[in-house]
Amino acid sequence: MGKLTVEFKHGFEDIVYLKTDINQVPRMVLEMSIASKNCVQYKLAEGDSASWHYEIELSSDKDIVLTSTH
Repeated sequence: MGKLTVEFKHGFEDIVYLKTDINQVPRMVLEMSIASKNCVQYKLAEGDSASWHYEIELSSDKDIVLTSTH
């Protein structure tokens, strides 16, 4: 098997936002998982709860337009 190199867009303890969250609640990266070469997931903490999300769902920047339209 060959060597696989994966670059993560977000690191441990980074604060990220879900692109679809109308409240743009900040979440902290707790864990990262690689399911395949193009499938990276992140475990995010929000308060006392945690959930898994695909990298494509996340943004480092808060979407102020999304919050102002709801």
